[in-house]
Parts: sequence; C-alpha cells; structure tokens
Amino acid sequence: MAQPPGFFLTFFPRRPLDIGARKFFASLRVMPRNMIQGGGGILRYLRRGGALIRPTRVAIANGLVRRICLSTNHHLVNATAKTIRPSVILSRPLINSFATTSTPDEETETTKSKGSKTGKKKTTKKRSSTAKAKDKPKPRKRLTEKQKEAKKAEKTKELVKQLKKTALEPPKKLIENPWNLAIATVAKEIQARGVKGPDFVAQCSQLAQSISAEERERIATEAEANKAANAAAYDAWIKEHTPLQIREANAARRRLNKIKDTSLRLLRDDRQVKRPRTAYLLYMLDRTGEGDFKYMKAKDIALRVTEEWKGLTSTEKEKYLRQAEQDRERYRQEYREVYGEEPSTSRSTSPSPSTEQDSDTDDTHSVHSSLSHGASTLFSHDDRSSVSSGPVSVQAVTGVPDRAARLRFRAENIYPDHFTLADIEVPRGPWVYLACPGSRRKCPHCKVHVSHNDYIVVAVDGACSNNGKDAARSSYGVFWGHNNVLNTAVPVEGERHHTNQVAELRACMRALLDVVHVKSLFEDQGGALNAVVIKSDSEYLVRGVTDWLPKWKRNGWKNCRGLDVVNWEHFKAIERLIEGLEEQKILVKFWHVPRKNNRDADAMAKAVLRGGWNRGLGLLPPF
Repeated sequence: MAQPPGFFLTFFPRRPLDIGARKFFASLRVMPRNMIQGGGGILRYLRRGGALIRPTRVAIANGLVRRICLSTNHHLVNATAKTIRPSVILSRPLINSFATTSTPDEETETTKSKGSKTGKKKTTKKRSSTAKAKDKPKPRKRLTEKQKEAKKAEKTKELVKQLKKTALEPPKKLIENPWNLAIATVAKEIQARGVKGPDFVAQCSQLAQSISAEERERIATEAEANKAANAAAYDAWIKEHTPLQIREANAARRRLNKIKDTSLRLLRDDRQVKRPRTAYLLYMLDRTGEGDFKYMKAKDIALRVTEEWKGLTSTEKEKYLRQAEQDRERYRQEYREVYGEEPSTSRSTSPSPSTEQDSDTDDTHSVHSSLSHGASTLFSHDDRSSVSSGPVSVQAVTGVPDRAARLRFRAENIYPDHFTLADIEVPRGPWVYLACPGSRRKCPHCKVHVSHNDYIVVAVDGACSNNGKDAARSSYGVFWGHNNVLNTAVPVEGERHHTNQVAELRACMRALLDVVHVKSLFEDQGGALNAVVIKSDSEYLVRGVTDWLPKWKRNGWKNCRGLDVVNWEHFKAIERLIEGLEEQKILVKFWHVPRKNNRDADAMAKAVLRGGWNRGLGLLPPF
C-alpha cells in the first residue's frame, strides 16, 4: 500500500493534541465506508476493510485511531491498519450523545448547547425572554369614577347588612301612650266607614277626643298594662343573649347611626360592665354628695370643683388615686367574668382633670350624673371609647401657612380615600368632634373612631323665602349637636335686604360668637377647646372667607369689576371674630360640604320660616 505523502508528517507534528484536533480525529474513527471511497487526500491510503457500511456510529479501539492519526503514534509512521472489528456497539441513546441532528431528544439539545456556540446563544435568548415575560406584572385595569362609586356602594351595602345582623332586633312593643291607644281604638271604626286621606286622621282625632270618661280610664289602664308587658318581654329578650352579644349589638348600632344617618337606640342591659371612674370624677362625686353646692348652678359647681382639684396636694389626691386604681381593677375583673376576655386597653392613672378627659370610657357614672341641671350635659364624658391620647398637630390640619390653606378645611388632603364625610364627624353626646387624622386606628372598618375632644364641628346654614324680593324673609340655623342647648334657629332681623347669602353669613357670625361661650364651658369641665370647624354647604361663605376676602381688602373692598363688595360689612365682622378667636389660641377652619351632609342646620333654618321654631337659645328636639 502506498505511503502517505511527506507533507502529512510535516502538517501533523508529534506533539500533544489540543481539544479541537482530538475532536477532529475522533470523528474520523467512525467514518462511513462510502465517505472513504469518495474521499481524497489521506483517505486514499486507508484500508476499507474495517470501515462501516451502516450509518451508525461505532466505538473503535484507540489503537485504530493511532494507526489513522500518525501524530499520536510514537513508533514509525505507518498508515497501514489491520482490520479491527468493533468491540463495542453503542446503544441508540449513547449514539445520540455525539453531535448529530437525527433525533430531537433532550440529550441532543444539551450537547448542542455545550458544543455549539450558536446553539448556546439561541437557548439563552429563549430563556431570557421567558424570564422577562414571567417577571413583568400584568397591568391592572383602572376603574372609572362610576365603577369606584359602585364598588364603594357595594362595600357599604355589605357592611350595613353585617351590622344589621349584629345589631339585633328587639321585640315589637305594644302601644304604651293612652292617646295613641285611643287613636288606634277608634281607627278601626273610621276605617270601616271608608274614610281615607287627610280626613281619616282628622276624624280619628275628633272621635278620640269625644270618648267617655269610662272609656278613657279603660284605655289608660290598658296602656299601663302594655307598658308592663313590654318591659317584661324586653327583659326576657335581653336575657336570651349573652352580655358580649349585647355589647357588640350596641357597637353595631352606633356604626349604623353614622353610616345611614339613623337613630337606633342602644340596648339596655344591666349586665354590662360599668366603666372605671377616674380620680377627678371620684372627687367630684364626693364633693357634690356633701351638699355644699346645693343652691349653686351646675356651671358654677363644675368650676369650683375643678379649681379645688387643681389646688389639692399630692397627698390629698392620693386617696382618690387609690380609689381610681381599685375601680380599674374592679373593671378588669368584671370584664373578664362577664365577657370572657381581657379588656382591650388599660389606662394609666391621671392626676389632673386635663388628662382625665382622655379616659376611654363609656362612663355611666360621669360627673353629669351627679348634676341635675340641664347645662351639665354640655360637656358629656359619655362614650369616650375612641378619645385619642393627645391633640392632633396643627400642621396636620392647617397645611401650608397661607390664608386659604390656614382657614380652609380640606378633608380629602387629610383623611384616607375610603373615609366618607360621615366618618370624619364623630358625635359624642351633645357635641360633634373631629376624627383624628393622625391616629393609626382611624379606619371606619375597624369599628373604632378616634376623636379629639378639643376639635369640634359646628354646622351652619341659612334659608330665605322670596329671595331677592321686597317680601323676602330669611332665617338661619346653627347646629352644635343633638340635644345641645346652644343649637340656634332664629329669623334674621335688622337687615335691609333679606337674601340667602346674608342668612348664611349671619349663621357663621352667630357660631363664631358662641365659640367663646363653648370655650368657657369646656374649661369649666376641665377640658380644652383648640379648634372649631365651621361646616357649611355654601361656597359663597367658605370661599368668601378663605379666598376672596384678602383680595377684597387689598382692593379697598372692591371686587374685580371695581364695584363695592356685596355684604362686605358681614365679611369684615367675620374676619374680626376669627382674629379674636386666634388670639385666644382657637383655630378656626371652614369646611365646604354637599347639602346632603348639612341636613341638620338646613332643617333648623327652614323650620323657622315655616313657623316651627324661633329659639335663640334653648333645647331643640333631635333631628
């Protein structure tokens, strides 16, 4: 057989092979026979006896490689190789372990990714694109304002449904009033005659007034029996529920009153645990029980006792502080026994009346229970379960120091989005307090409203009939809270022209004048008044005081047209009142609300025009 040419030895020197050369000669080991036959160069010198005809790779001994690759042979160069039969034939999976594209198995893809740069890049690209697609979050679908309102209404509806279920429904009462019972007795007779409409009520009233004395006595006796039956049925119904259920029902009723503007009464249950009394309250009860203030007014009594308490030494206060601690221990023990759980909070001992007002109580033993005069209810300590530990910062309410921001109360910049206007106001007794924007427990869904007893809200509104005409009449209403003796509803007097705007300005002036009196009432009871929010549905009033008034002053009380500002005397008087209150460290804010959120003051003002009320100072019925 012919020897290979000399250049073969020159091209393949006798030295260790690198990885690329090894792979090249490894591929020659399994060279098919037809490739050898058609090949050229050094392939002509190879014997074809050991070549394979099958297109299947076969592992050949290393000796054959040495015979083919002269550079790996330490002996004389000899291209002649004996016929060596394959010692091992690899199985199909192992065959695919070499570089081939005959089958798309997982092993083939792995080999290509390792041995081929092109395959490696393609695999990397696919993985990176897949990872990016997984990491990229799906864009959220933005809701429209209408959808947001619908979603909010649905949540409120579900909340009301749950609260109604928790609030419980007491048994229906029989008629206890003799007059109402008489009307119900004669109503059947009038109804049998076929009378309907307004005539039905009139005839029932006439017939009830004309009944005999014996019939009246019988109706009165029946009314007393119904009253006793109602009390027995109510007590039996209360006993069917645990004290904890009654407590939760009362909490749900309070929430419903705020959400739906209803007037559900709290359930009466003697098993409820009475809240602990503070040291100052114990001292008040002790002093009023001695009879020294028998002929004094409630306001003077509270003022005198507060001064005495502040003048006591630590040794003299020790007695009441010890009693207060014992009462708190009594409360904790009864709470565990009655409700079967630990109290939520335990307040620390407070030595002064200024801190006594922060007690989180539903105190039925408040100072006002010892005072029989109506004026004592002006500063009620009832239902203080949500009083915050300190006043809210002025910066949280005022914002930037310019006049509009200083006087304008913008709830949307202070409270969360899920807060409604009803959530911002917290009724407590005869006052309406401002919910604390800085408390962590400010969410209405946690059933806790944190209020500040030194930040109150007063609603004002005006009304006018025949507005702008000579026969016009106007009135205004000032609403401080339910059953508050400062609630005012009077006609506007002393004005040359009666308009709705004048009535609204007069209502604001009356509220600012009464703030001084309210401040003294709070201080008499050991409290403090730091801010007043004037709530109105009049944009003319709110923007006039906060935005337009400074411009009018710079222009000499002229408007943008160069004309005299209408009602400039009223705005000037309001400005002086605000400055006077600020000198007394009372912050004044103006809150513009929709008309539906100012119903109390609006109803009071309109009732005066109808002849319903004409009271400048007196107790008004709740709305």
